[in-house]
Amino acid sequence: MLGVYMQRSWIVLFLCSFLLLPLYVYAIPILKLMGQPDKVAEQSGMLALWFIPMHFSFVFQCSLQRFLQSQLKTAVLAWASLAALVVHVTISWLFVYQFKLGLVGTAVALDVSWWVFVLGLLGYTVWGGCPQTWTGFSMQAFSGLWEFFKLSTAPGVMLCMAINGWKMMIPLSFFAAAGVRVANELRARNGKGAKFATKVVVAQSTIIGVFFCALIMIFHDKIALILS
Repeated sequence: MLGVYMQRSWIVLFLCSFLLLPLYVYAIPILKLMGQPDKVAEQSGMLALWFIPMHFSFVFQCSLQRFLQSQLKTAVLAWASLAALVVHVTISWLFVYQFKLGLVGTAVALDVSWWVFVLGLLGYTVWGGCPQTWTGFSMQAFSGLWEFFKLSTAPGVMLCMAINGWKMMIPLSFFAAAGVRVANELRARNGKGAKFATKVVVAQSTIIGVFFCALIMIFHDKIALILS
C-alpha cells in the first residue's frame, strides 16, 4: 500500500499544483497590485513563468523522498542529489556564462536539475529498487482521494507553521530567555533585577535591529546578490 499511497499523493499534489498555477501565470499583475515596482514585478513575473516546470517537479519529488526515506533508502537520495548538483552546475555555467541567458538561464538550470533529481528517484523506484513497495501503477490510487486530501491538509498546515517556526527561532529564543529571566526576578521579589533584565533585553534588541537595518540600508542594491 505504500506505493499506492504515493500514487495518491501524486494525484492530490498535481491537482493542488494546478490550482496554484494562476499565481505563476498572473504573477506580474498580482505583484503590481501588492505594490511592487513595475520593473521588479515584471522581472519576477517573467521568472515565475520559467519556474512552472520546477513547480510541478515538487509533486513527485516530495512524495518520492518520503517514500524512499520511510524505507531507509537514503543513499539513493544522496546519489540523486549529487547527480542533480553536477547537472545544475554544468547547465548554470553554460546558460549563464557561455550563452549569456541571465536570469532565464538560471531558472532553466533549476528546472532541469530538479527534474534530474526527480527522474533519478523515479527510475530507481520503478526499475526494481523497491520490489516490496512498488508493484506498478494501480487503479487503487484513484480511490479514497477525498479522505486522502483531508488527511494531507493537516501536515501541509503544520509544514507551513514549521517553516515560520524556523524563521522565528532566534527571535523567539531571545524572547523566551528574557521572559524567564524577568519572571525569575519577579518571583524572587527582586524588582530591581527584573527592571535591569528588561532594560538589557530592550537595549540588546534595539542594537540587533539597528545593526541589521543599517546593513539593509547600506547594501540595499546588493541584498539580492548576497542572499543568492
